[in-house]
Amino acid sequence: MTLDLGSGPAGPWLRGALAQPAEAPDDARPAAPAKAAEAEPASGRPAKAGKAARPARRPAKAKAPAPTPATPATPAPTSAEVPVDPYASPELGDASKVIVPPRLGLGDVAAMQGLLAVQRLDGWLLQDRAGSNPVALRLLALASRPEKPWVYLLPVSGEPSVVCHDSDAAAFDKVAAKRVIYRSDREREQALRALLKGKKSVALELLGGGPRVAGGGKAVVQVPAELRAVFRALRIAAVSSDHLVQYTSAVWGEPGYLAHHVAAHHLMELRKEALAYVAAQVRAGVTVTDYEVQQRLLRNMTMRGVVGPDPSVASGVNTATPAYQPTSKTATPIRVGDLLLLQLAVKVDRPDGVFAAQTWVAFVGETVPERVSSLFAAVAGARDQAVALMAERNRRRQPLRGHEVDAAARALLGKAHPADRFAHALGHSIDTSLDGAGADLDGFAAKDQRSLVAGTGVTVGPGLYFTGDLGLCSEVTVFLSPSGPQVTTAAQSAVQALLAP
Repeated sequence: MTLDLGSGPAGPWLRGALAQPAEAPDDARPAAPAKAAEAEPASGRPAKAGKAARPARRPAKAKAPAPTPATPATPAPTSAEVPVDPYASPELGDASKVIVPPRLGLGDVAAMQGLLAVQRLDGWLLQDRAGSNPVALRLLALASRPEKPWVYLLPVSGEPSVVCHDSDAAAFDKVAAKRVIYRSDREREQALRALLKGKKSVALELLGGGPRVAGGGKAVVQVPAELRAVFRALRIAAVSSDHLVQYTSAVWGEPGYLAHHVAAHHLMELRKEALAYVAAQVRAGVTVTDYEVQQRLLRNMTMRGVVGPDPSVASGVNTATPAYQPTSKTATPIRVGDLLLLQLAVKVDRPDGVFAAQTWVAFVGETVPERVSSLFAAVAGARDQAVALMAERNRRRQPLRGHEVDAAARALLGKAHPADRFAHALGHSIDTSLDGAGADLDGFAAKDQRSLVAGTGVTVGPGLYFTGDLGLCSEVTVFLSPSGPQVTTAAQSAVQALLAP
């Protein structure tokens, strides 16, 4: 993972994070995982928080970015003036020293053109018809949804342009771009040819290889036949825009980074309160169910002013089902001797609010069985191996693809356990959407070829599942600072014994 800030005025954070991914030599991977101790954020007073929603976790396929040319003259980001984070884990140090790259938008024309130059692209063509391209709609934030096909071209140099139908012109009033009006299909094709003349390589949202979008899910965008014909006629190479989408959607930015730490604080308190409640009920001999705990968590989320997906609360054999969801009809009593898994994710309710996610393992008893402790140690080791690989690649200034991180953790777990026991991706991008717009740590459902980008975040959550028996998962959230990965939610070091004296 190349997250180098380097030196000089040319914006080397762009150069590093956009470098062509390369397979790492064997010696680039740490020989042994770093032991991560449980580290709780210190107490403090959080800022105001609000509400959000959780999309389903899905992997995304993507294409690798183009080779890296000379770096454009783009100002390098400065260290964010971040106050000392009262919620940071002790080993993370002073949060004010963390460099937080800015999130870019289409309005940042010079910076965006720098990104295009770095990837040797002549432009980024955003196109849509009838609302089929959520990436384009989100980035342009149009005053109204156009009824006819339109395109927006951000060239590597010069002024952006919009080609739109006469009846839709008002929708683009706030878009800073030269406007080209068409009234017929023929005029639209002529405008496209004139707009793209001389271009050799242009980024698009592509069918099947499209990037994720804010809001969750993969952008599967059908490129119109007439546009494909223009590309063929002008011999233009169509390149996936997935890496550009990471910079415009997945990067947290300073406001998002701060909001994330507020969410992480609430996440910790929610988890502590839920486990304390279970322990108190069991000790008192009062029946408590997984569904009851889930509903209590949801009420507490509302009281704290944060929301997210329904928490996953699983006990006993239900822990063998990843992301298990209890219901009122399937409510299962939590008993002494049960394993208990809590999977939580919350964010503050504002546009730049970034999710924090965590999965925690507890045992309802005074001491944790040796087998459970051994299995958890393997899971935690794979988690730490993944974070160590990110840190090592960053130290070596080497790019890192999402699937490589998954492979490193999977290989470590596979030494002692069958591959089918780890039956999901290692992790996923996380930003203002829980299932974010960046690279996923996925070599399981789909081999994510995208490079990890400075300023984005991911979840790291390996697991082992034994059908009809039990399952364990340890998930943390990681911010990819240019100075190295920062674990922002507590990394559990051992299974928590709820009834320990």
